[in-house]
Amino acid sequence: MNALRPAALPSIAQHCIVAAAVAAVGGLLLAYVHVCRSSVDEGVRWRAEQRASAHAIYLNGRTVARR
Repeated sequence: MNALRPAALPSIAQHCIVAAAVAAVGGLLLAYVHVCRSSVDEGVRWRAEQRASAHAIYLNGRTVARR
């Protein structure tokens, strides 16, 4: 029971605060990576659509043929 003596409680609280801060920073980093990755995927998809539409022949808004 030496670990739960009253003098040890502030250090336990400090460890909990540090763990919460690390988890928060990790969560923010994960969200940032997710947003960056989805915007990169969107850009790649947009370029592919532009490339495909540049080689397509349209008639009344529909794709008739692809070159």
